[in-house]
Amino acid sequence: ARRATEQNKYSWSGGARINYNINHEFSVRAGLMYEQLGDLFDYIDTLATKRTTRIDSFFSSDGTFLYTETKTELILGTQIKKIHNRYHHLDIPLLVSYELPMGRATLMANAGPVLNLTTSYRGQILDEGLIPQHITPGEPDQLQAYKTNIGLSIYLGAGALFPLTDHIAALIE
Repeated sequence: ARRATEQNKYSWSGGARINYNINHEFSVRAGLMYEQLGDLFDYIDTLATKRTTRIDSFFSSDGTFLYTETKTELILGTQIKKIHNRYHHLDIPLLVSYELPMGRATLMANAGPVLNLTTSYRGQILDEGLIPQHITPGEPDQLQAYKTNIGLSIYLGAGALFPLTDHIAALIE
């Protein structure tokens, strides 16, 4: 049911890193990377109901209170929710790189740990009862679906560096 309500829409990341060349073949790299992922929570409940209670008070012509009447109505309808969920990550990559010169270009292989400093999220998802719940911290009906702790992942990558001028190069990684 969650797969049916969540549609991936986009993701992007950006960052910066500092390189230190140990020798002609090996380098170490450290940086800061920000990533944002977004999806669309698209939920339709054709059996949705809304309960309303109406209290009517009755008075006589001289203003004296007579009685109250309480009516509860059940309104049938369709509930539609389209919410953009967002997930944010802030990471520090600590990489070792092996570089192989190929003419003017340089081929490289990078590997190392990536420390996740923080993760945040906002939006809605279905809970185990298939009811939409907020994942945004601070919402009154927040679903505790994600843990907030420091994470660690392993980075493996390959790339090529192509000089454009004496001081500017293009990097494909």
